[in-house]
Amino acid sequence: MPDAAFLTHLQEHFQKVPGKSHFREKSWQKFLELGLPCKSDSSFQYVRLRDLYSSTFQPVVDEVTLSKAELHDAILPECAHSHIVFVDGVYTPSLSDTSGLPPQAVVLSLEEAFSSHGSFLQGHLTRFLKEEKDPFACLSLSLNRRGVFLYLPPKIEAGAPLQCLHVTTGKLPQLSSSHLHLVLGAQSLLRCVVTSKQEAESPHLHLPMMQISLEEGAHLDLFTLVEGSSWQMQTVRATLKRDARLHSLSMTVGGRAARQSYRIALKGENSEAHLNGLWMLDKNFAAHTHATIEHQAPHTRSMQRFKGVLKGFSHSSFEGKILVEQQAQKTEAYQLNNNLILSPGAIAYSKPNLEVFADDVKASHGATVSQVDEKQLFYLRARGIDLKAARELVIAGFCREMIDAIPYAGLHQKMREVSRER
Repeated sequence: MPDAAFLTHLQEHFQKVPGKSHFREKSWQKFLELGLPCKSDSSFQYVRLRDLYSSTFQPVVDEVTLSKAELHDAILPECAHSHIVFVDGVYTPSLSDTSGLPPQAVVLSLEEAFSSHGSFLQGHLTRFLKEEKDPFACLSLSLNRRGVFLYLPPKIEAGAPLQCLHVTTGKLPQLSSSHLHLVLGAQSLLRCVVTSKQEAESPHLHLPMMQISLEEGAHLDLFTLVEGSSWQMQTVRATLKRDARLHSLSMTVGGRAARQSYRIALKGENSEAHLNGLWMLDKNFAAHTHATIEHQAPHTRSMQRFKGVLKGFSHSSFEGKILVEQQAQKTEAYQLNNNLILSPGAIAYSKPNLEVFADDVKASHGATVSQVDEKQLFYLRARGIDLKAARELVIAGFCREMIDAIPYAGLHQKMREVSRER
């Protein structure tokens, strides 16, 4: 299907979204202005756009009825009473349980939130549309049917982590989008884990979006697990005020093409962002990371650390950018991408880069692409370890830094098993 035909296909989806709002209309117009990306767009250079544009997806029309029992295995034990469920991109309160969150926490659908927090949301979404350059981010907002707004008041610490579970259903390929808007008040703390459950093997197209606002001294730990065989274009946008901290860890173990787009703005002095990620790919799966961290204030810090393990005919790409504006003196910013290639058909692309306008900065970036070190294998085999076990140990050692950072026992064990399979 040519690009024009795919655009017409998306137009049909947009027209079927019920209850269109002002911001959905504005988002659709911004999407049309930006246009569908092509190979000449550097941030989509390695994404298999031709395969995507030749696909067709069914719109989500009717809400699927599921029971809590059907989702029991997908809910982390730590999140038994603190989880939000999206079914085909639609926030489903009947399957969600937020009773484990502090009683002061506010959890509303976006439609409800516009009534009680309208001025904040309108201002934030207006800035988003003005600054956004990723067409899939605008498309996600324009097609979203029911999103979630979560506000944690100042000086509140959520004891239990919040799980955001995305469930995809249907035998035919579907197009869905979801929207989670997190606002953490001054000196509040939240841990959030994003997972998915795919009911069918059809190659869905999912457009999840997360918008994050961290007030002074707020702290968010974010963990994301991407698996399955669908297309996924994930968007994460965050603004951090003074002394705020964002620590993000993403794991990708599948996906027809799993793309994660980050744009983090460090607007307040002494704010910091750590973006970490690991993809472990096999078959013809693909993972793409496009990350930009904007240092807009003095004494800000950032770290981007991404690793990839690739096997079969899988491929990945990493494009990371550190932008240090002129007023962001005393910035510390680091970026590193390491890739381990396990088969001749696997490919890893890497484009780390810096753009620095301040003169008192500590910043560095780098990338490596390598195979399993034969010297390490020889060392292990000389001590009586067979070749298969030796390779597993080398791969596990490469991944260990990331996997050991997973704070959830079940997911930690799962990722250890995946690394051994590679």
